[in-house]
Amino acid sequence: DTLGSRSLRLGMKGADVAQLMLLLVRMKYLAPEDLNTEQMFSQQVETAVKKFQAERSLPADGVVDPLVLLYLKRLSEGG
Repeated sequence: DTLGSRSLRLGMKGADVAQLMLLLVRMKYLAPEDLNTEQMFSQQVETAVKKFQAERSLPADGVVDPLVLLYLKRLSEGG
């Protein structure tokens, strides 16, 4: 799956989760040592997503839906 093709949440796996993790590391929300080779949406990823959501006044539910992804992409591109 490519990032944005589905909403992501705790326990999910896939290439899109790996892309999300790299994005969160690049934005300093996730520590590089929290990356995992299983491409798993871990507790650490959920915590990073919730922190990002709270800082943007979004519902801090830990789910990466299209709106959260839009914010992540815009901010990671410096917009």
